[in-house]
Amino acid sequence: MRPIAERNATVAFLILRLFSAQFWLLQVLGKARDQESGITSLHNLGIWAKNTGDWMVKSTPIPELAIRPFVTVLPFVELALGVLLLIGLQTRRALIVAALTLVSLDVGLMCQLKHDIVAMNTIILLATILAIYLEPANRWSVDSAIAGRRAK
Repeated sequence: MRPIAERNATVAFLILRLFSAQFWLLQVLGKARDQESGITSLHNLGIWAKNTGDWMVKSTPIPELAIRPFVTVLPFVELALGVLLLIGLQTRRALIVAALTLVSLDVGLMCQLKHDIVAMNTIILLATILAIYLEPANRWSVDSAIAGRRAK
């Protein structure tokens, strides 16, 4: 039987991983959902990207050349992060990309003086950093199953 500290780290990491997966999946779901009709569709992601891009171009000093590709790709990055973290595949890499995504989002938010949202994102960032630290305890995941097959 494994020591209690190792079992606790395994459970703590699983909870952090699932929390992070939920966070990213809800982010993309919010972008895909039309607020007026309540319809969720991939088509809405293009509308969200255009509206958000227009708003960011007007309200920040960040060049449009950087904003447009970022807001176009962002929902798909969020979806990939959510799925990878949910199943536990490429977990360490997904957590690192999640942390870097949060930092990049905060750049635009800080340019808009949205420090309250940056503060909330900092909590998510700290949880992500903790998950990266605890990642060696990643037992219940596709990564762990793959590692087990390789060991045989």
